[in-house]
Amino acid sequence: MSSAAGGRRRLALYGGAFDPIHNGHLATIALILNSGAADEVLVIPSGDRPDKPNTIAAQHRVELSRLAITEAFGSDSAITVSDLQASGSLGFASIELLDYFKNKQPDAELLLVVGAELLRDLAGWVEAERLKLEAHLLIVGRPSVKSSAAELQAEWQTELQAEWQTEWRSTVLSAPYEAQVLVSSTTLRELIRSGARCAGLMPKSVYDYCIKHAVYRAF
Repeated sequence: MSSAAGGRRRLALYGGAFDPIHNGHLATIALILNSGAADEVLVIPSGDRPDKPNTIAAQHRVELSRLAITEAFGSDSAITVSDLQASGSLGFASIELLDYFKNKQPDAELLLVVGAELLRDLAGWVEAERLKLEAHLLIVGRPSVKSSAAELQAEWQTELQAEWQTEWRSTVLSAPYEAQVLVSSTTLRELIRSGARCAGLMPKSVYDYCIKHAVYRAF
């Protein structure tokens, strides 16, 4: 896979609760790599958050993510799971991720993966003004969003341009795989609790781990 102009390696930072990770997440990772939008993807399950409590411990979500990546992509070195946030080594804010990797991997062009449904919330993110100046967003679609990622991006840029004065740097993935995988972590938690097999919605290794450790038995 070719790198971006100038030879810089493009690293997509894909954060989220992954509570649990499912085939929609995996399809998004496949899209990022197969579209040529990035050379590598770093999956970063979140740690404990004051604004969005998770239903299971961070260590389980990290392990589920690693199992899913291994089952879906094998030993592909282009995809890595990081416990930076889950372990508490780094805060939950996106700007903290950017600061960390700018220092650790100064040779890489960093791309911040953002679901299209979150675009209108960016003004409320931690250090949003600095994030606007420093972040390059990689926008992906979601099954819960009726408009396409490109349509939402255009609407979002128009609405916020007056407030921000300049546009955010962003790239829209042309074929949002995840929009074709109609599943959510919320639905999967309910299905697992009810005893459903979840075949075709999540990797078997993820389902087996959930059953073995009873991680969604009660929440």
